[in-house]
Amino acid sequence: MEKNQNNQDLCESSLPMDNGFSSGSLESKYDILVVDDDTLIRKILADGLKESGYNVFEANNGKKAVQMALEKNYDLILCDMMMPEMTGLEFLKMLRSQGCDSETIMVTAFQDLNTAIKAMKFGAGDFITKPFNMPDLCRTVDEALRRAEMKKISTEYTKALQRKVQAQDDRMRILFYEAIQAMINAIEAKDDYTKGHSHRVTKYAMWLVKELKLDFEKAKDIHLTAQLHDIGKLNVPDAILQKPGPLTEEEFAVIKQHPEKGCMVLAPILPEDNLKTIMHHHEKWSGKGYPMGLVGDEIPLASRVISLADAFDAITSQRSYRDPMEVPDALEEICRSAGEHFDPELTRAFVSSVKVNSREI
Repeated sequence: MEKNQNNQDLCESSLPMDNGFSSGSLESKYDILVVDDDTLIRKILADGLKESGYNVFEANNGKKAVQMALEKNYDLILCDMMMPEMTGLEFLKMLRSQGCDSETIMVTAFQDLNTAIKAMKFGAGDFITKPFNMPDLCRTVDEALRRAEMKKISTEYTKALQRKVQAQDDRMRILFYEAIQAMINAIEAKDDYTKGHSHRVTKYAMWLVKELKLDFEKAKDIHLTAQLHDIGKLNVPDAILQKPGPLTEEEFAVIKQHPEKGCMVLAPILPEDNLKTIMHHHEKWSGKGYPMGLVGDEIPLASRVISLADAFDAITSQRSYRDPMEVPDALEEICRSAGEHFDPELTRAFVSSVKVNSREI
């Protein structure tokens, strides 16, 4: 009965001619598969997407959708969570086990929200809740297709790099840095509150590098990885990144995947030491961080440097859930976390470096 009521609400909010999609904002080259056992919802989604110029394909159950997805590479799949024979989560697991990495959005009722968040662990890029309106759906679809484009760009770039790496082609190096900037821009475009975050973290990290008198090679590696430390957040849904209140355990579990997700994206183009830096920038000196719970000096030096710079920028920047701290208060907060969160020796050096450069904040 509840699902029927949701369907009625969906119809009432979605049937007007102004469907909310920004027709022409994206090229019609995109192929989208809509998977839902409910004929009405499937028709509403398909009609809205078709009117916006997308090529839309339909499946009324998970088994048929798996077969279709293995026969054709879809740019995006919209899949209902609750279906007979095969649930949306089962569909997603089977899809990934067969090597299909198509960008996927889960469609769910509010009571199934935790299940939708669990789907993130199996590679879902985002979710929408019923009843939904077309403008919200439009934004979610646009964002998903941008992620799909980034994935294609990364894959194509990696293949090109592998062909040219022996010759150290100068053009490839230029493309590498352009790709890095594109990735950084894509992350920061997801959240107004974090625009400039990667740039500021890099600046604060380099202040500490100078204070520590690290050699050129180490400085160069920290400069690169500081820019890229949050690349994995491309895979975190906006609803979680921009949530104004505290995160649930399930939502925080999705956030905690971003170091590993970032390394998966960057593995073909970065050396192992750089990947380790990115992987471990959320470890804590006490061993209570993630993803591996490394303790003390087990954490790479570059990761410890970026951790301090990252925390300082977070504390001194406006966020959706709190106001920024003044610099003196932020440094006191950092000092209180020395020995628990941060390397005590690096903390002292970091505080000194900020005081020296405070006029640039």
